[in-house]
Amino acid sequence: MNEDFKAVSSLLANLQGEKFDNEFEFLIKIIKKGTLDDEPDLLMSVLAELADHQWNTYELLPNAIRTDLGESIIKVWNRNSLDSTEKLVGIVAKLGLGKALSYLTLAAKEISNSDVRQEIASAVIEFSESVDDPYSGLK
Repeated sequence: MNEDFKAVSSLLANLQGEKFDNEFEFLIKIIKKGTLDDEPDLLMSVLAELADHQWNTYELLPNAIRTDLGESIIKVWNRNSLDSTEKLVGIVAKLGLGKALSYLTLAAKEISNSDVRQEIASAVIEFSESVDDPYSGLK
C-alpha cells in the first residue's frame, strides 16, 4: 500500500477545526500526481465527505481551490457509475463548483447510461442558477 493511499484513507479520521483548505489542496495534489488513479471510488468518497464538512462551515472555499478542485475532480469521476455521479453532483453543489457543472452538462451528451444522464440533467435544473453559491437557499 503506497503512502498516498494511507494518507487519503486516514484523512477523514483526522479532521479538526473549521477550515479544510489544506485537506482539499492535499487531495488536489494526489489527483494531479495520479498515484491513486486505481482508487477513484476512494477519492470520490473522501471528497464527498470532506465537501459535506466544508459546507457545514457556511464558508466558501477560496476561489483558487474551487477552480483547481473543479478541474481535478472530473479526472476522478467514473462516467458510467451512478454512485460516482451522485457524489460528484453533491460535491459540485456543496462547494459551488460552477465550471464542473458546466463540464457535466457537456459530458452528459456522450454518456450512454441513462441513469447517469438523468442525474446530471436533474442537477443542472436544480443548481444551474445558484451553483456558485451553495448557501443561496439559506438566505
